[in-house]
Amino acid sequence: MDQDGITKATYNRHLAALKTVFKMAVRWGLLAHNPAQPIRTLREEPTIPRALSDAEVVGLLAHLPEHARVVAIVALDSGMRRSELFGLQWTDVDFERQQITVTHSKNGTFRVIPMTQRVYETLQEQRQKGVIPYVLPSKAEGGKGQDIREALDGAGKRSGIGHV
Repeated sequence: MDQDGITKATYNRHLAALKTVFKMAVRWGLLAHNPAQPIRTLREEPTIPRALSDAEVVGLLAHLPEHARVVAIVALDSGMRRSELFGLQWTDVDFERQQITVTHSKNGTFRVIPMTQRVYETLQEQRQKGVIPYVLPSKAEGGKGQDIREALDGAGKRSGIGHV
């Protein structure tokens, strides 16, 4: 690692790839055992993501295309994960109480998230665009869900924030 200047995370990803290759070689009968199996991954120190300032949020939103801006607003103001955002259905949105119920969370439990005024207005506009089961359609549903990462990276660069 020191010689190549790679991080623990990169080491772990490379090791995982090698383990998978050797595992398949064993499965296909090309090797008797997986020589990488006993090698342990390294403990990675968790990094706390840097929060964007209010000015950076304004700059980011200004540089996003409309479909990505909607997703970014809901993500920024709710803290929902990507899978939760694209799994969100209109039945999960309560405009009367101004809250969102996440029914498919990472740990399998549900939670209720209060809507900010910005999310409330954004989702109202989104709802007026047409009734479909999903609030923020992924590419599979005819939306642009898969381009969100590219849109965020591009807007981050154009607004001077860098990687988002």
